[in-house]
Amino acid sequence: MLKGLLLFGIIVLGFGATQSFISELNVQDPGFIVIDEVAGLWLALFLINVVHGTAIIWSGAGFILFRLFDILKPFPISYVEKYKGAMGIMLDDIVAGGFAALIIIIMTLVV
Repeated sequence: MLKGLLLFGIIVLGFGATQSFISELNVQDPGFIVIDEVAGLWLALFLINVVHGTAIIWSGAGFILFRLFDILKPFPISYVEKYKGAMGIMLDDIVAGGFAALIIIIMTLVV
């Protein structure tokens, strides 16, 4: 429960802080903003943890898949990345985290 609330807080604060920074700096996607990466990875790890507990192998696999999705940006990650402002900056990593978790969970439940 507490982990879920912390994740929710990171996502909400991430949207707000990112929008504030890009508005203040008048820059579309500043490279030093990494709260989007934190939110996406934490989402993946949180969802994997819900199903598998703290199994390090699945957390490691989730991290690797998250990074691959974040770098390669397959659809629909590439689609949400096109949104303007904090929405595009945050959502692509959140969707990447969700997809990483979903694949790990499906793989482990089927195998």
